[in-house]
Amino acid sequence: EMCIRDRIRKYQAEYEDFKEKRTKTNVKSPLEIHKEKLAAARNKEKEYNQMLKNAVGGYQAGYTLSELKVALEDLAEKIKQLESDISLREEVENGSVSDVLYQTDLNSTVKRWTDFNTLDYNPKSLCPLRLPPSFTSFRHNKDIFSDSYQVEEMHDKFRYFAEECDCLQGIQVLTDVNGGFGGLSLDYVLETRDEYPKKPLLIMGYEDYNNSTLKAEKEQYSLSVCSVVNEFRKIASIYVPLASYHLKSEQFPYIDLKEKSSYYTSAIMSTAFDTTTLVYRLKDQNTTMWNFTNTLQKMSNNMNICSLSSYLPFPLSVDVPLEKLVIDSAPLYASDIQVLTPNLVLEEVPPYTEAIVLRGITPYFKPSDKFKNRLEFLSGFARKYPCKSRLMTISNQSIPLSMSFPQFF
Repeated sequence: EMCIRDRIRKYQAEYEDFKEKRTKTNVKSPLEIHKEKLAAARNKEKEYNQMLKNAVGGYQAGYTLSELKVALEDLAEKIKQLESDISLREEVENGSVSDVLYQTDLNSTVKRWTDFNTLDYNPKSLCPLRLPPSFTSFRHNKDIFSDSYQVEEMHDKFRYFAEECDCLQGIQVLTDVNGGFGGLSLDYVLETRDEYPKKPLLIMGYEDYNNSTLKAEKEQYSLSVCSVVNEFRKIASIYVPLASYHLKSEQFPYIDLKEKSSYYTSAIMSTAFDTTTLVYRLKDQNTTMWNFTNTLQKMSNNMNICSLSSYLPFPLSVDVPLEKLVIDSAPLYASDIQVLTPNLVLEEVPPYTEAIVLRGITPYFKPSDKFKNRLEFLSGFARKYPCKSRLMTISNQSIPLSMSFPQFF
């Protein structure tokens, strides 16, 4: 049985196909066809009910009573399905598909990221791979890189997008560091780095939790992750370790987080990644990827491992004056900010360097005597502790919440 999300996509495709055909020939819409099917099914149901009433001695026109009852049950199920289809098709054709309906289905059915992905990818952005039978260690990717055709196809697709850029700022990488995919992305980035040696390279490595009960497997997993992370650190301008297995619902007092659901935790990761990179992605910021990475690397080229933290959402309230919010708050590094980098405690010392991005508070920000604009407000938090190098960014753009985004606010 198709889930609601897949049904919506199927009905949208059928309706678009109908609109295209309608301009060339006189055809009925999918909705009209299903309404006719529903009317026919209801007429058949009436006929069977009448036959059931007229049955004599348990028989009627070649049917036994049990056969009639089974036929009626099947019809009732078919009518119920047709009514559901018609209701959903009406919403699709009217452009008013219920977000709640769609979201409820996602909450209960998501198993993989493709279940809630709504992007239409450029064919050149996807590269199917023939994976070896075993792909649990970073060394297992060697079979892929021994296939020159696969490797060249991967690089050709990257070059296509690089050449589409008017001015390539740098390269950002979001990747698993676990098992074979960690080794695969490492070798791929190493070769790409050779082609663009002077461009900033920001790598965010996602680390999954290994729940194996075997000591040998845990050790192999840890060794594999450490090897990949160590090599990434050597070639990256900035390397950011990420994980979600340590996140707890009590860390997010303003959202309803299902901490064991990758659907929910990946949404937190994506908003943090999207917000952080706004600094150099928006034209009105006048900041480049080089400025961003250089600010964080200010102390030394060897100190290039950074953490990522997030307030989701930022705790701004119309009932609390801005001055009080700043005065009462702890320094950001010692506050209840949500740390997305695993095995890290921020409370001890302030950061050497940092980049702070505040977005989407414009409708709720009211200037005061002390904070005449949003940058002064953000500076009030930053002045609470010393920092060797700091980049602060304000954006009017809120987080874009698509229909497939978890409704946990």
